[in-house]
Amino acid sequence: EVTCEALAEQTAHHDRRHVVLDIREPDETNGGVLPGAVLLPRGLLEKHVGEHVPDRKLPLFVYCATGNRSNAAAAALRKRGFSNVVNLSGGFLAWQQAGLPVQK
Repeated sequence: EVTCEALAEQTAHHDRRHVVLDIREPDETNGGVLPGAVLLPRGLLEKHVGEHVPDRKLPLFVYCATGNRSNAAAAALRKRGFSNVVNLSGGFLAWQQAGLPVQK
């Protein structure tokens, strides 16, 4: 897992290649998403993740509302051969509570 602050620091370096994956349902994203996040609901994750993350070694940060679904999703992605998958501890709720930027 990664903390909100650590993820914000890691993703602030635009020269690094990584993907931030929001697995919440569309109606959960009305309050915004993490900057630059790719929206891919949990129910479609396994079927479509390869379209958004063709390189299975690329750092992949996964989050949901509270970190529970994304923790399970990260485990599923690891089983599918994604070797660098990290869950955002506390999810979007923790990100907001930390006062970090949100993209509307």
